[in-house]
Amino acid sequence: MLQRLGTELAREGGCNIKATTCEELGFVGRREGIMATAVCILERV
Repeated sequence: MLQRLGTELAREGGCNIKATTCEELGFVGRREGIMATAVCILERV
């Protein structure tokens, strides 16, 4: 996933992916649904 993201953004080595669990918090922790969050920081070069 990280390699594909870097290739698509032409930024190999400049991308990062992190994952965590919700430890029984809210609907995700109760296994009633899923959640995804994306953050993108862009800077002019």
